[in-house]
This record gives sequence, C-alpha cells and structure tokens, in this order.
Amino acid sequence: MIALCMLLPSFVAPSCVMAQQATSGTSSRAAKQRAIDSLPYQHLTERAKQNLNQVLKSPSFYRRLPATSIEADPEYLQFLIRHPEVIVNIWQLMGVTQMSCERTGAFSLKTNDGAGTISDLELMFGSQDLHIFYGRGTYEGGVIRRPLAGNCVLIVRTSYQPGPSGTPIATNELDVFLKVDNATANLVAKTLQPLIGPTADHNFVESLKFVQRLNETTERNGPGVQKMAERFQVTPKVRADFIRVAGNVYDRASYATRTRQTSVPAASAVYRQSKPVDNWQNREPRVNEGAFIDRSHRMRQYGSQPPVYQIGDRAVRGGYINR
Repeated sequence: MIALCMLLPSFVAPSCVMAQQATSGTSSRAAKQRAIDSLPYQHLTERAKQNLNQVLKSPSFYRRLPATSIEADPEYLQFLIRHPEVIVNIWQLMGVTQMSCERTGAFSLKTNDGAGTISDLELMFGSQDLHIFYGRGTYEGGVIRRPLAGNCVLIVRTSYQPGPSGTPIATNELDVFLKVDNATANLVAKTLQPLIGPTADHNFVESLKFVQRLNETTERNGPGVQKMAERFQVTPKVRADFIRVAGNVYDRASYATRTRQTSVPAASAVYRQSKPVDNWQNREPRVNEGAFIDRSHRMRQYGSQPPVYQIGDRAVRGGYINR
C-alpha cells in the first residue's frame, strides 16, 4: 500500500515559467474534512457514494498534496487527467519508467508500477474543475512481506486564470485517501505517513512540471507531438482524441502568436472581450477564429465545459468523456 500511495499521485503529469508550488502538503484533519464536505454528493449515484464513503469515513492515510500552478491549455490538461495512460506512454518512450497503464473501459484503467503494485482505477465524476477517481489495489514486494490490499479515492481540483504569455495558469490540488484492509498494515501506513507524504508531494509537483513541458512542446511543435502519438500503446480512440486535442492546442498557440505579432497591444483572440472575466466557467463560447482553413475539426475554447457525469449513467458518460 505504501507503493500504491506513491504511485497514484504521479498520474495527474527547459521551461520559461516552471510549475509554482503555492502551498505545502498537509495531512491535517481540517483539510481532510474540507475535502470530504466539498464533494458534490447530490450529483453522485448511490453506488458511487458507497464506494467513496467506505474509504472516506476511516482512511488509513490522507494527504492533500501541494497546490501547484502551471501554464497549461485547459482542454489539454483535462484530457491528460482523464487519460493518464498517455503520460505513461510518453514516459515509456523516454525510457524513464517501468510503469504500465492500460484502459479497460471507457472510464476504467489497470495500472502496474513495476514494483509490486497493481491497481484498478475508475473515473467516478468529472467536470472542468473537479475529477474524482476510485481505486482498488494490491501490493506485494520487498517493503512489506505479506500481500496487502486496499482502496483509494483521488480528488483532483483545478482552477484557471489568464496567464501573462497567453496560456492560462492552471492551479491543481490533489487529495489522496487510502484505506488498507489489514489492521497491522493500517497501523504501519499511519506510522509511516510522515515519510510517505513528502514523497507523494514531490511526485505530484514533478509530474505537473512534466505536463507543463509537454504543453509547451505541443504549442511549439504540435505536428511532432501528433506524430509521436502513433507510437502510443493505447486504444485507437484515445490515440485519435489525443491527436485532435494536440492539434487544437497547436492551433490556438499559433493563432495567439500571430495576433501578438500584428496587434498593439498584443492580445489573444481567445481572451478578447468587452470586460474582464474573473470566472472561467462564466465565459461564453467564441467563434473559432484561429482555426487553420484546412483543418476540418472544430476547436474547443477555454471557456467550454462538458456536462458532469455520474457512474451508472453510461449513456451520458459515454457521450463525451473520451472526446
């Protein structure tokens, strides 16, 4: 379970503006209760509530990882949160991980960290600013002699504000709840929590730095990133969706660059409006002015927000989660 706790935060993944850590990680009771109280229970099915509550009521381990801000296209970041197998595939191509991540359903994944931890994750709820994962995992390795099993809940919160370079600033928080089945292991997890917490904090911040670098690379060389996707070991739909989203990111960045070069003062068409907007979710959709003429797909703007979905509502969920 220790390995499971270190593995899960790494899923969320030279820069002119590196990731900025806004807060320190915490395991306080107050932070834990705030995380639980803020969940949208009114939008969850009974099955979802039962799965979450069995972990949230008496977790063996809780950690709120540091709030960290990065420059990232909102559509891109949302796609990567919902499709962590893409990040894992890039790491594999770079030769920097033994981890594997395989999609087993529209909203489910099987992961293996290569060090004894195997997990099943399911995306239970998703919106532009909130994602809730529920997982079941087992650990068998050298750290602890007996095989261990447990459940986890991951709560990812994201907020956006305009960035100085034209790319939005995304601030991310991750709450990790872990409940171990075995009573002895439960005690071990609580005892080692001061050691596990900083490791999870580090993994989270470093993974977000990687996501920012990937975003920058896609803005500069979208076609190259799309070409790289041909080597991914993912489902055809995930590959096609990633190629489309990467194209959107490249188009928006290219248009913003052309606008800055021809306008004084420079301003991206994505943000052009009559008055400032403080809330991304209140932004009205705009015409896709920046799309290349020969690109047939429609670009999704920063203010667009897909509907939330609930576990069990397959018709609604299947309509957009893998877009």
